[in-house]
Amino acid sequence: MENTFSFDRVWNHIKRDVVLLRSTFLTALAICALLLFAFIQMNLFWDKKMSSEEFFGFLTFVYILSGILLSFSYFKEFHDDKYSALYLTLPISSSERLTAIWLSSFLGHSLTFLLLGVVVSSFFIFFGSFLFGAELNFVNISPGEYWKMAKTYLYLQPIFLFGAATFKKNRKSKTFLLVFSITLCFVFFNIALFAVLNRGLDMFDQTGLGAKTFELAQKDFSGFGKWLFMALLGPGILLATYFKLKEKAG
Repeated sequence: MENTFSFDRVWNHIKRDVVLLRSTFLTALAICALLLFAFIQMNLFWDKKMSSEEFFGFLTFVYILSGILLSFSYFKEFHDDKYSALYLTLPISSSERLTAIWLSSFLGHSLTFLLLGVVVSSFFIFFGSFLFGAELNFVNISPGEYWKMAKTYLYLQPIFLFGAATFKKNRKSKTFLLVFSITLCFVFFNIALFAVLNRGLDMFDQTGLGAKTFELAQKDFSGFGKWLFMALLGPGILLATYFKLKEKAG
């Protein structure tokens, strides 16, 4: 194998994963479609209309949850005592392997859900409107709303890839605990930063302003926290995942 990074090997590994995990992908997609169908029909039955906020909220939930679970599927061979030796001797470097997994689990998954949100959901809304006499109002998936959904998953994905590659037993529960811990750290970081920058205003000493402090901390510094995650923590976690792959392959 050449020492230079090869996109051909990345593409071949993506195709290999798609072929081997196709039943998992199709099953996950079918379950997501059924959940989306049930949510839309219940919404149209009770409210007689589908709002964009409700639709994107549920679509984001299903999109992130399915993406998380699929991330673990990519490392199934990696942790399997029977197949790991063959998997780790494939003619591909650890950086190429991680790139292939990232492209499949983010770009491939996101494009699939774009199709699910635009085409399949429109059919579900049309069917429910006809069946229940609800308002026929197709949800417009704007680039801004879709990017907001994809960006949320992009923030979380490095943690789940790291958990899938690092933990061998109870991977899902340990990874969810890791996400919760990091999220909690960011919450306290934002609150501490707000308190330091506003220490002269006596915000914490005034009655009834505790909740306001939390609200302002989230509003003012959540963007900084996301930037910090994307610029430092996210790539750092991906780098740790790379070294985990390299360590086991070596």
